Amino acid sequence: MKRIEPPKAGQALDAAILHDADAESAVLGHLIVDQDAHRLVEYLEADDFFDEENRRLFVTICDGIYNGLPVDRDDSMAVPVYLRSIGQWDALRGAFIKAAAYPATAGTLPFHARMLRDWRIKRETQFGIFDALQLEDDDAKYAAIESIYQRRDLLKVDRQEWRFQPKTLDQMAATAERHEFLVDNLIVASQPLVLGGPPKSSKTGILMDLCLSLATATRFLGIWKVNRPRRVLVFSGESGRQTLLETGERQCRAKGLSRSDAADLLIESDNLPDISTPAGVRELTTFVQHIGAEVVAVDPTYLAFSISADASRNVFEMGSRLRCLNMAVAKAGATLIVAHHLKKSTEKNKNAAPELEDLTGSGFAEFARQWLLVRPREAYDMENGIQRLSMNIGGSAGYGASCALDIIEGTRASAGGLIWDVRRLTPEALDEEKTDQKAARQKTNQEQRRRRLLDALDAIGETGDTLSKICELAGLNYGTVRGEIDSLEDILQPCQVTKSGKDYDGYKRRTEPLVLMADDACEWKEFA
Repeated sequence: MKRIEPPKAGQALDAAILHDADAESAVLGHLIVDQDAHRLVEYLEADDFFDEENRRLFVTICDGIYNGLPVDRDDSMAVPVYLRSIGQWDALRGAFIKAAAYPATAGTLPFHARMLRDWRIKRETQFGIFDALQLEDDDAKYAAIESIYQRRDLLKVDRQEWRFQPKTLDQMAATAERHEFLVDNLIVASQPLVLGGPPKSSKTGILMDLCLSLATATRFLGIWKVNRPRRVLVFSGESGRQTLLETGERQCRAKGLSRSDAADLLIESDNLPDISTPAGVRELTTFVQHIGAEVVAVDPTYLAFSISADASRNVFEMGSRLRCLNMAVAKAGATLIVAHHLKKSTEKNKNAAPELEDLTGSGFAEFARQWLLVRPREAYDMENGIQRLSMNIGGSAGYGASCALDIIEGTRASAGGLIWDVRRLTPEALDEEKTDQKAARQKTNQEQRRRRLLDALDAIGETGDTLSKICELAGLNYGTVRGEIDSLEDILQPCQVTKSGKDYDGYKRRTEPLVLMADDACEWKEFA
């Protein structure tokens, strides 16, 4: 808006030309037919309306909205009913009729609202300067004019429809809620949780245990306390209805529950939300609100996104999709849990706890405000149905845990059938397991070296050869074999090897019995 020049002394001001009656009626008309529109013009004030009746009607409608006016959106009869209920219909009927005749559309409403503020700025500026010019003291006159222009600039800033509402620490402390734990000292509400793991690592089983525990206020995995029951909605698109039912029944039995005890656990296995369209986002928010869910789980996340492989590697694209999914759930007052895969390459390092960087695709590590990641410590025990996992749980709220779990599910052929038995290993048990695994790996490697040495010795024949040549033929490290030479006496028989007229110490495959001395006794070891 251009700078308004001060009127000349003695110039008469006509207030009637410094407003737009049609714009005032248009704004009020839209509020009458759509009371939700007050959010679009909430930066307006009563003084933005020049006409006294329009001003009173605006104040009355806004007071009714903020004080629980019993209206429905798009109900044009709600406002007159409300005006009659508070005894203001006769006084404001004229302004109401004008406003209801020509309401602004949703598209023109912001324009008309800004017009009201612009006319107010013009009125206050011109009348203020006119009054200031009547002052005799020049300093007071120019101080008054400067104040008027400052007020004008403030009104211009205040009219903006700011989305940003920064607060001081004191203001945040007065209004912000503290962390509420879904699972005691482990998982908080209102922050998205990423549950990740490689394929076939019991991700869905762990997710189901978490959701069942939240719905029934029983311990998560039989370990961590859940404070109160919550309504939980699970979208699962991979496991299938039969598997989800069996898993839920096994977990109910493990927790001492019946199926009817889990009435607050709702499972949708046929349709997943579609976050690729605005309609899909609105549908998810509306449905979560409709059923009153406090927690929403999506397994797996990629099925809710209709995107290309290239887009899945774009952190900006994936970040936008994940944020959209979280906002759709958060708008309904629920906490989001998403299940996702770990990179296949990370399965090679089974001894290290999984990290956020191990999640496949882009955006998930950055998006996660809290995480629960699992990785098998060793191959799945198919004979006994045991999954041995490393688990890493943490969050930006400053909590977490790292532990080892054994999930015993059994097999259909076993006596007890399929079960759900989760055991948390103590640090001592985990250390013992690592020691046993190391010993088993060493034993396996030794057996492989023995087989390769035997193959090399058979290829060399009765003449034998030097140890370095045998190792070269077997593809083994000379130092490793030399270090284990005492344990290889049962297959290596010392001999003399002649090369270029010189004799060297060598070995061939043992054909003579080996005498082992122990406690002055002799033990004969026969070889085939």
